[in-house]
Amino acid sequence: MADNPSNGGTQQQPPSVPPAQGNRPQQQPGGGGQQPAQGMMPGPPQAGGWPADKEAQQIDKIVTQRRKQAARMRIMAALIGLIIVVGIAYYALVVYKPPVTTTSTTTRGINTEYLASCGTISQPGLYYLSGDISTQISNGTCIDIESSNVWLIGGQHVLQGNGPFVQVPPYTYAIKVGPYSNVSIGALNITKFSYGIYLDGSRGDTIKNVTVRNSTITGIYLRNAWNSSVILSKSEQAQGQSGGIYLQGGGNNTILNNTVEYNTAYGIRINGSTGNRFAREDLIANPVDFYCDAASGFVSQNRYGLSTCYVNNGCSFVQCSTTNNASNVSSIQLQLSLNGCGSITVPGSYSLGRNLNMLDYINRSQKSSETMPCINVAAQNVRLDCNGHTISNAAYGIYSISRYNVTVTNCRLNNNTYGMFFANPLQFSISNDTFTNNTYSLYEYNATQGNLTNVTFLGNKYGAYFNGSQLYRIRGYQAHNNQYGAFSDRSNELNFMSGNVTSNTKADFYCSTNEYNYTTNNFNGIGCGSTDCKWAYPQCRTYILPPLQFFPLNTCTNIVSPGAYALTANLVGQNGCLVIKSSNVTINCRGFSIDSKSSTGSAILMQNMSAVGISNCPIFTFNVGVNVINSRDINITNVTSSKANTGFWLYNTAYSSFVNDSALNYSQTGFTLSGISYSNVSRDVSNATTGSLNGFIFKNSKNNTISFNYAYLNTVYGFVFNASRNNTIFNNSATTNAKDYYCTNGSTGLNAEKNGINYGVSKVNCYWLVAQRKLGLGQQCFPITTPTLISMSQDLAYTFNQTCFNSYNTSTSIPGGTVINCNGHTIVATNGGTFLNIENGTNIKIQNCYLKGFTTPIVTSGQETLILNNTFSNASTAITASHSTFGTLIYNNTILSAGTGILLKNMSNDNINYNRMTNVTNGITVKGSDYNNINGDTVSATGTGISLMGGSVVNNFNGTAANGAVHGLACYGTSGYSSAPHNFDKGQNSCSSNFQCAWISVSSSQCH
Repeated sequence: MADNPSNGGTQQQPPSVPPAQGNRPQQQPGGGGQQPAQGMMPGPPQAGGWPADKEAQQIDKIVTQRRKQAARMRIMAALIGLIIVVGIAYYALVVYKPPVTTTSTTTRGINTEYLASCGTISQPGLYYLSGDISTQISNGTCIDIESSNVWLIGGQHVLQGNGPFVQVPPYTYAIKVGPYSNVSIGALNITKFSYGIYLDGSRGDTIKNVTVRNSTITGIYLRNAWNSSVILSKSEQAQGQSGGIYLQGGGNNTILNNTVEYNTAYGIRINGSTGNRFAREDLIANPVDFYCDAASGFVSQNRYGLSTCYVNNGCSFVQCSTTNNASNVSSIQLQLSLNGCGSITVPGSYSLGRNLNMLDYINRSQKSSETMPCINVAAQNVRLDCNGHTISNAAYGIYSISRYNVTVTNCRLNNNTYGMFFANPLQFSISNDTFTNNTYSLYEYNATQGNLTNVTFLGNKYGAYFNGSQLYRIRGYQAHNNQYGAFSDRSNELNFMSGNVTSNTKADFYCSTNEYNYTTNNFNGIGCGSTDCKWAYPQCRTYILPPLQFFPLNTCTNIVSPGAYALTANLVGQNGCLVIKSSNVTINCRGFSIDSKSSTGSAILMQNMSAVGISNCPIFTFNVGVNVINSRDINITNVTSSKANTGFWLYNTAYSSFVNDSALNYSQTGFTLSGISYSNVSRDVSNATTGSLNGFIFKNSKNNTISFNYAYLNTVYGFVFNASRNNTIFNNSATTNAKDYYCTNGSTGLNAEKNGINYGVSKVNCYWLVAQRKLGLGQQCFPITTPTLISMSQDLAYTFNQTCFNSYNTSTSIPGGTVINCNGHTIVATNGGTFLNIENGTNIKIQNCYLKGFTTPIVTSGQETLILNNTFSNASTAITASHSTFGTLIYNNTILSAGTGILLKNMSNDNINYNRMTNVTNGITVKGSDYNNINGDTVSATGTGISLMGGSVVNNFNGTAANGAVHGLACYGTSGYSSAPHNFDKGQNSCSSNFQCAWISVSSSQCH
């Protein structure tokens, strides 16, 4: 490689040819000493020489002159030789242009060729551009390199394309390198192709001193490339979402000393590529300079240094001067075989294949990234087997909130703040796990029905920490050399059955002040050294006095210091009673009452507090019994508020628990819960009298567990859900209210029935639950063989995981055919199944149904099927229609939370109109179907909005919006062609992206 001062970099030159054997310089005789030149006299002797007369002097003078003359001649000869060599080299390299042929020499065996136009390079060798190349190709590659060991030297010539200037196929490539190695591309200017340089699966290739401009998609694209280099190059004005330089897959590449500027979307984009080195880059005037997908952006994935950039999105190993968005580990959806941190979002059995260190995933310059969990279990029915691997250095090693039936086994948790954190779980299992050097090893908040088997805690601050948990079976519990072997607060029915808890520095088993005297816990068959829990003694050999004593309260007051407080007398307040102005406070009323003289104020009031517990308090005649504002970790248990305007008013409160509380004889509302989140509202009672309005009001509340609550005798509503979402609601009862349940339209994502049915008689807009009398049988299912009218008058709970209505061989002999009208009622399937299956039936209509939890709610292969005004939720495929040749109408349906919204197979002359799909993986999938009308549908998918495949053609699209995270509109095979027969764009369609659907023409500006 030799410096080329004309372009500020280096240019690769052909390797020099060594001298041929037999032409090497011959060594001089005489052992290497220099011999006198022929014809030259030796110099005069230094002593005993010639006589010093005039003749001798004259001879000396002549000799000296001849020596000077000989020296001048040698210099002139050398200069003349140099001029000849330079001239020959100039003529050979610059003036002389050999014909464009392949020439080989017996000495080297290297192919050399000069390129004057586009073509394919299929042999190793040296290839020179003989001049600028301009091409009008609209598809394919100008220079296609299909060989290893190729040197392509541009000589700063220009390779110019002609587009195409749209980001849909067909594409053009200036230079494309297949899966070959040791390919070098240098000293070249490229402009106006879809892709400038495209390395596809290559290894050890080099791009050096290249400028790429005005690429429609990306300038330099490394796809599954390994150990390759992009050096001293420039990529600018790329128009596509791939950016100036795009690394997709592969890894261990070097990106060095490049300029990436003025690109439409990204400067350098990295997608699934790791082990790369980025250094001394200049990224200028790109909207986002560095962009990484979730799998490529973590600090351990790539290296970076000494570059100029401004905006960085998701590349945690990059530090730009202004915006640095951290990579979000929670955005990674983990697969069943997992080897990294991320989120589990689908039920199943997961297996960990290696140790995980959270320091590899967080950007330490972004504090928010330090609080993310390594593994977030965000699905029900999950089993995670770590196979003995370690999760370390995380805020939360394994994290889960409000999930059912989660099992974690064979894990090692080391040096985490929380080794495992579970909030509001139901029926979970922890087994064969080891916790070392964590702060909170295993933290369980409001956990119900748990199993701990063969768990070991060594050198942590806390072993298992039970906070408001109940119904545990604990076997093989080992805890040694921790500060606390186990810690329990407000927990009951803990059954320790075997194990050993000894040699922990502060206490082997420790109870908070809330449960010293609990009698529901069981501590048998386990070795234990010391405890402050009376119920754990004498199984624990040493009983230590609790470190905190109850502070007696016998008058209304402000509580300004942390500690444990207990009432020693009934309290009577004027305009309020107890105001809590300190966190870390517990108040046990011990059955003593708090009463009011004026019916004003709050019996107990707190604002901006945390870690407060209130228990065993009867409260009478205040405006508000218990008032909690802007607080967290608040636990209210066994508190009864009577004769208040509002029994309990809870505002902006998180991670809290309200259990076994009662509101009686209130005038307005029993429980008003506004802005609460991640909390447990369980086994509470709202028992009104004549004139009382509402039992429970949940407003702007999310991600709570609401279960086993009871509301009755309210003149308006038993339960109200106003703009609340993503709550898990089960086994609640509402009776003898004017309306049992009421929901606003903004209350979405409410989960019910999976763990038990909510009972009641009447509801307004709460399609997510079944309102029926307790033990009611609901609508029966049966086969339909003749035209039948089914009109539902109540909700249905379907529990059989089969098909409810099977309709076949019906006809139009009776006007109207078969009609199933749910009249707005909800049918919930607690175990999946199919609601309606139509086989060879004709003129069958289903309408006004809210179908939830069915695996495949409607399956039809009949003719003239009408599916109108229905809502589908939590389905695998909401509507499957196949082999219909005329008259099927799918109209004005709403599909929520489904795998596939509508699946059409071998359908012709049918209509899919004005349907709405949100939170679906795939919206509308069309297979082998033609001559259908898809009009006015709206899709928002996490995968693909609308897919056409299997030769689906001659379908009409009009006013349809297709949006998807992967593709908005996608076509495969002939379904995407623009030549006849093809699908038709009738206009007003839009899509977030278009994949291979060339027939989109009228709406092309909205589908890009």
